[in-house]
Amino acid sequence: MKLYFTCPKKNELFASEHYSLTDGFSVVEGEQRKLEGMVQLHESCPHCGELHLFPVDKVMCSYGKKE
Repeated sequence: MKLYFTCPKKNELFASEHYSLTDGFSVVEGEQRKLEGMVQLHESCPHCGELHLFPVDKVMCSYGKKE
């Protein structure tokens, strides 16, 4: 599944299927369940060429999005 990220250097949106959650992620229970942790890219950013690490709340899901 593709997730959508914003390059922190160029502020440009891009999609990738090459990522993973880092160790130490957790599911927080409450009014709404939410995931806390970091998402690590496994390929270079197409806008700046760096490998980025993103907090999960800064990542957008493609669920239901048509490409």
